[in-house]
Amino acid sequence: EFAEKLKHVDAMNKEQKLRLLMDRRLLAKTDAVESVSLIPLIKAFANETDSVIWELVAAIVADLKQFFDPKTEEKRRFQTFVGNLARPNYERLGVIAKPDDSYDDTQLRSTIMGLMLYAHDEKYAADVKAAYGNKHIKDVDANLRWIIGSTLIRDDASLDKEYYRIYNSTPDAALKRDLMDAITNTRDRDILLGYIGKLKDENVVRAQDRLIFYMRLLRNYVVKDDAFQWMYDNWDWLRTSEGDKTISEYPRFVASFVRRPEEAEKYKQFFTPLQSEKILSRDIKIAFSEIDARLHLIEHDQ
Repeated sequence: EFAEKLKHVDAMNKEQKLRLLMDRRLLAKTDAVESVSLIPLIKAFANETDSVIWELVAAIVADLKQFFDPKTEEKRRFQTFVGNLARPNYERLGVIAKPDDSYDDTQLRSTIMGLMLYAHDEKYAADVKAAYGNKHIKDVDANLRWIIGSTLIRDDASLDKEYYRIYNSTPDAALKRDLMDAITNTRDRDILLGYIGKLKDENVVRAQDRLIFYMRLLRNYVVKDDAFQWMYDNWDWLRTSEGDKTISEYPRFVASFVRRPEEAEKYKQFFTPLQSEKILSRDIKIAFSEIDARLHLIEHDQ
């Protein structure tokens, strides 16, 4: 029945397409169907142009990322698949907003570019450099700024100083968030370790940005283990420095990056004694459940 539905995706209306994607995505989070079935599902939407549908396709791509370890041939093949999936819309939309863009096109462009960035597509990277390499990041279309900055800095770590200077001086909160995305997307380990080492310095990372900045560092595989260790080593300082509401967010948010058994073991070893703290107990319990479910899914479907 599922395979038959995929043959007729083009004949479905928007509601039917969204239902097909949502239902299969939810089933894949259980033992009912294997996650690999999501591959032909999203492939069937390669020529779709609706931005809302593509948001769901991109979410499924994000779900699938957890099955691939960094710098493996399996991940490289998946990245190639993602690039080919997004390519029809990328070739149609490009990297520059057009005067005659529809609302859907405007919304869709950043989603497609994000997928091309993940795919490490060489033509995409070259197109971004050609269009934006000599343009000040503050002058880039706000809808695309985070993805443009993230793309440029990944291949040119020297942009870090300029981007950080702007982050540290601008009063524009949206620009700060975009630059945090870009800065933490570099693959320069020394630069990333420098930020981890300065997370306690409010002259480098504002207190109100610390959790967001830290989460972005944690999602970068280059320093993921280092970022985990920073939290474990500095928990007493964090507990004192962050308010009750913010500190309770750390166990839950950090848990979303636990993907390997050894990470789970260390996480649980650290947080189990902290379950006695009322402000943390509920979030830690939820985090443990989410980690167990994720690791079970990865083991079951990988």
